[in-house]
Amino acid sequence: MNTEPESKRGKLRLVASPDGASDSVSLMASKFVPGISVIAPPLAGALGMRTRTFLAIQLAASALWSAAGLALGMAFQAQIGLGLRTLREWGSSALLLLMVPAAAWMAWRVGRSLLTARWLAATGVGGRSC
Repeated sequence: MNTEPESKRGKLRLVASPDGASDSVSLMASKFVPGISVIAPPLAGALGMRTRTFLAIQLAASALWSAAGLALGMAFQAQIGLGLRTLREWGSSALLLLMVPAAAWMAWRVGRSLLTARWLAATGVGGRSC
């Protein structure tokens, strides 16, 4: 992000670009970056971007994002089909094969969180202070 005074004139710089890419390209690129896509609308409003301009850019970015997903699906059509056929053949065994590692990972995360909370309580680190 750019906090220079000229950014207050409605310019949106979400992607640092040394070649001075336009604001619309930066806003379109933000659609593909999870963290930036969340802050782009309020940032565009705060920097004074017109609603009509923002909506037009977002419409184009959404079309591009959808086209990219469709293109990936078409490019990997054979691999996706093979994966779906394999899942269909394996049936519920495939579900079990996918769920066991996911459940183990979640249990590890919960256990780690509980141990961290217990350690913080025992050492007094992170306690509330007035």
